[in-house]
Amino acid sequence: MALLGGLLLVSLDERNPFVLNTGHQLMGAFLLLSALLPLAGSWGFQAALDPSPKEAFRTPVVLPFLLVAFTAYFLNAVAKDFEAYFLQGSAVYEAMANYGNPLGEWGAEALAPLLPWLSRYTWLVEAGAPLLLLVPLWWARTLAVLLLGSLHLGFLLFLDIGNFPLVMLSFLALFLPKEFWRLLSRPRPWVRVHYDGGCGFCARAVAVLARLLGVRVQALPAEGEALDLLLARRSWVVEWEGKYHLEGWGFYALLRASPLWPLAFLWRVPGFPWLANRAYRLVADRRPSLAWTRRHLPERPVLPPGPWAVAVALAFSLVYGFYSLYGPWDSFVCYLIWTLGM
Repeated sequence: MALLGGLLLVSLDERNPFVLNTGHQLMGAFLLLSALLPLAGSWGFQAALDPSPKEAFRTPVVLPFLLVAFTAYFLNAVAKDFEAYFLQGSAVYEAMANYGNPLGEWGAEALAPLLPWLSRYTWLVEAGAPLLLLVPLWWARTLAVLLLGSLHLGFLLFLDIGNFPLVMLSFLALFLPKEFWRLLSRPRPWVRVHYDGGCGFCARAVAVLARLLGVRVQALPAEGEALDLLLARRSWVVEWEGKYHLEGWGFYALLRASPLWPLAFLWRVPGFPWLANRAYRLVADRRPSLAWTRRHLPERPVLPPGPWAVAVALAFSLVYGFYSLYGPWDSFVCYLIWTLGM
């Protein structure tokens, strides 16, 4: 789907005004390259089917993204007018005066004393942060992402340059290491899910759902009070913070204990709890067989991509670099000249 979406975007980038702006070429490159990322190892349904504990694996498929990022920032800084950015410090003022949105036009006058320093800051970040991206230390790469992200937040607030800041902020998020997300994540409580011990579909569905939502789950065959509730209501019993939640409310408890907890507010919308309960009953009253479970919820270990993916990604970076600089026709002509010259 990433490959099809990327090809569609490239086909539209000369005609669609919502795509054709300062970010349209990078959008196509990032979307096409994402087809080669180890998406099965990231969050999603395919990753949730993996029965093994999630352990990070290193993959060189990120190399093309690092190459694109380093080129986009470092060479851009080298090509900038050093005098305007660093010596005179007039570059940011000129950008806000010529390309600013209403907030930028106001800031060009109201923030005039700060603008020379912002010009120097812009040049230093674009020249120095790409080097930090290449450092194999999580705090260095996080610092680089935050510094470059601060530039794009400024572009988004004060300049009228289309979706380029949003594209680049999304791109930079690829380089945030797992240690950064651990700093932001709050401690997650354990949730106990009591299910019918003889139901293979129930056990597998709970495991997949737990990994998909990122919930720390203890799945247990129902006993005692939980078993009485299960038999009386024909429902799983989700125990969270000392309370039992049945039917569709079990999903509410799982969401509250997951990183997706804001979605739990849907249960405050009138009528939504009824819909959730009906959806649960639709599946619970027609529980699939063990054969269906093995066919549609198989155990699939996540494997890193092979060397061929890296080679294709690096080759694509080179080809798309020509396309971005010269356009499709001129790139073909340059390639012919280079080939004949060889």
